[in-house]
Amino acid sequence: MNPLLLFLTLFATSALGANPPYGQLGISGKYLVQASSGQQVQLRGMSLWWSQWMPQFYNADTVNALKNSWNANVVRAAMGVESGGYLDNKQSEIQKVYAVIDAAIAAGIYVVVDWHDSNAQYHQNDAIQFFANISQKYNGNPHIIYEIFNQPQAVSWSSIKPYHLAVIAAIRANDPSNVIVVGTPNWSQFVDEASDNPITGQTNIAYSLQFAAGTHGQWNRDKVQYALNKNLPIFVTQYMTVNTDGFGSVNQGEMNAWWTLLDQNKISHLNWAIEDKDEPTAALWPGTNAQQVGDDSKLTPSGQLVKNKLKSYPAGTSAPPSGSSPAPATTTTKAATTTKATTTTKAGTVTPPSGTPSTPYGQLGISGKYLVSAATGLPVQLHGMSLFWSQWMAQFYNQATVTALKCSWNTNVIRAAMGVESGGYLDNKQAELQKVYAVIDAAIASGIYVVVDWHDHNAQYHQNDAIQFFTNISQKYGNYPNIIYETFNEPLQVSWSSVLKPYHQAVIAAIRANDPNNVIVVGTPNWSQYVDGKKCFISYFLNNLEAKKR
Repeated sequence: MNPLLLFLTLFATSALGANPPYGQLGISGKYLVQASSGQQVQLRGMSLWWSQWMPQFYNADTVNALKNSWNANVVRAAMGVESGGYLDNKQSEIQKVYAVIDAAIAAGIYVVVDWHDSNAQYHQNDAIQFFANISQKYNGNPHIIYEIFNQPQAVSWSSIKPYHLAVIAAIRANDPSNVIVVGTPNWSQFVDEASDNPITGQTNIAYSLQFAAGTHGQWNRDKVQYALNKNLPIFVTQYMTVNTDGFGSVNQGEMNAWWTLLDQNKISHLNWAIEDKDEPTAALWPGTNAQQVGDDSKLTPSGQLVKNKLKSYPAGTSAPPSGSSPAPATTTTKAATTTKATTTTKAGTVTPPSGTPSTPYGQLGISGKYLVSAATGLPVQLHGMSLFWSQWMAQFYNQATVTALKCSWNTNVIRAAMGVESGGYLDNKQAELQKVYAVIDAAIASGIYVVVDWHDHNAQYHQNDAIQFFTNISQKYGNYPNIIYETFNEPLQVSWSSVLKPYHQAVIAAIRANDPNNVIVVGTPNWSQYVDGKKCFISYFLNNLEAKKR
């Protein structure tokens, strides 16, 4: 061979690293396939944790351990976007992802490059920039899989589809072939919605599914089967063996049911996560380092269960046994479309009628760290139940529910969760507002307190709507001591000082213009868990009341 040609051949082989197990991938029907042969394949492996908080695992030691000890043929690099991630530190964060991609290429396994964001529709330009960089740098590497929106929240498929199309176009300008995984509504659980209106005019597109075994059961598998029956290609980019909040015990029974469905349909899957955080979803005990990822003594119960599952697959092959048949299809009835309200009527101030039952402690206030009776100054404790999102469990927004909670459950507070996105207040202002009015009226009639909750994860983007809503409530009910205002249910990974505090101050001012006394509860960062800046998890006394698990 010509020496120059030999050098170029060796250089090209070195640059591309080791070939991944199936070479170039593609999508055919509902399956991930080997592009050259059309063979149906299944990837299985582990996701890393948010890049900005677990950088110690973004290296070749972790990737090699996952391949050689865990029998993984794919790893996921979770590019943290908010809260000190890519938006704040573009170069340092992208270098972490580059390190994992380079390690995966060298090891000869696939790598999912994940835009780990729950609000990606608000960060579209940044996502386009990020994926343009990745697709330019690694164009020609069959190892790469792009995951362009980790967890869309309670938003409609139609509202995030334009985002997907824009980011797909940016990737395809550089990389015409590699698989792209798009996020689906409700934290990538509602693949059935995407199957009713899939992306067209594009090739090699898969749809993300995520689940938590302790929370998402047969009802969600039914949604998956509905989508599969419509030939939708599904890729499980993230699953947990415990509850959706990352806590609870490993649910092996539900995991086995999920793995059966995934294996029968050759659906690829990644477990969340390679982390040494002190929570049950972590695969590693606290203090574990990258050099110890392959050490079984460092595995938590979740890590042990998942590693055993990965090792049960034949090395280097697509896992599912032949002859398995998918579970029978289930019929899903679509809810009727609700007409969008165009006007909102301002509520007038109401004087409490004589004979209204008094509340247990009368007017409430805050003294130091305590909730107190304003009349006596003595600390008090409320205990009760929260209703589910108003747009999805309207059947409980009535007097019968409130009466039962007071008389049978011994609660002294109820929470009306005003759903904001996904068919909630933003789409149907008057209809949703009337549901909350019904619960408030019932609580006043029953003589208990009521938390009026703006049930939103993106309230900073809906500030004017929140001000309008709480203005209505405070004008109508500001004279009642029963009312407690909750102005932001669950802020995500956002800053307290620069994002949340200005929002809260604006909404508080709107409430105080009508109601100078009643207690206002403000949301804190990280799903209202970070009250001290030290990631302290706070357990709520308000639990979800729902007819079934969603």
